[in-house]
Amino acid sequence: MAKQGYPRMAISACFGGPLFNLLLGIGIPFTIACISADGYIDIKYDIMNMILVGAVFASVLSTFIIIPIMKFHMNRAYGFYLIILYCVFLVVAVLVEIDVFG
Repeated sequence: MAKQGYPRMAISACFGGPLFNLLLGIGIPFTIACISADGYIDIKYDIMNMILVGAVFASVLSTFIIIPIMKFHMNRAYGFYLIILYCVFLVVAVLVEIDVFG
């Protein structure tokens, strides 16, 4: 889509498709579980979940800020930024899993 002159549509598809799959893939099982468990599901919330949510939030928020500033044209610097962000996430997640932080 981007090569055909529709960069905004391509970026929307990159976020829209996985988001739709995520909403259905998590929404339908949790709805079924809520119905069968009388509306209550106990979700374990620990430091790893906070790291996962924080990494996704940082990535999406920075993408929503950076892409319009760059007029919907991606360059290598933005790609390197995302790779560095992912590497930082991986290092922090591994350190938490091997219990370095407590």
